[in-house]
Amino acid sequence: MIELNDIWHRYGRTSRWVLTGINLSIHAGEFWAITGPSGRGKSTLLWIVGGLLVPTQGTRTVEPDCHPSFVLQQNPLLRRRSALDNVALPFVVRGDPYHVAQQRAEALLSTFGLSQCAGRRGRFLSGGEQQRVCIARAAACGSALLVCDEPTGQLDNANSRSVAEALLVLARTGTAIVAATHDPVVVEQASHVLDLGADS
Repeated sequence: MIELNDIWHRYGRTSRWVLTGINLSIHAGEFWAITGPSGRGKSTLLWIVGGLLVPTQGTRTVEPDCHPSFVLQQNPLLRRRSALDNVALPFVVRGDPYHVAQQRAEALLSTFGLSQCAGRRGRFLSGGEQQRVCIARAAACGSALLVCDEPTGQLDNANSRSVAEALLVLARTGTAIVAATHDPVVVEQASHVLDLGADS
């Protein structure tokens, strides 16, 4: 799906190298946790994986139909719209009739344990619920790759676990997950771990 070959990156010609010689193969259904101390390049590597940043050196090879979706620490839910509407939106954008979009959104909310939240507006959801709605919305986009930057960074342990388990559910459907994280709860659920601090 995505191959990173000998990736090096720095911000400016005279700055230090943030990434040095990274090789990474990401395949469908894999759940990658990118770990390491702050400043070791987790987010930089994440943006390269997602195609938002071109590495200084090295190559990124990606399958033509691999279009990423993103989940961040603070996600832009439609706060005045219900969880159901938030998840239905990608289906509507793709041209589904609204009643069909709602049915598909309801199925996704159920998959991620959010059926009880379907009618609640985004601003009334807990942090963990908001993140899981964002994951469900990403699933609705049908992306082969989900890129997550500290998806549990502002959550307590219980909510972190629910979000990590939601990511695992999505990986089991064949979506590749790549998450930069400090959270051992996320690392525990991952099928693969790349520790950028391992050589320190």
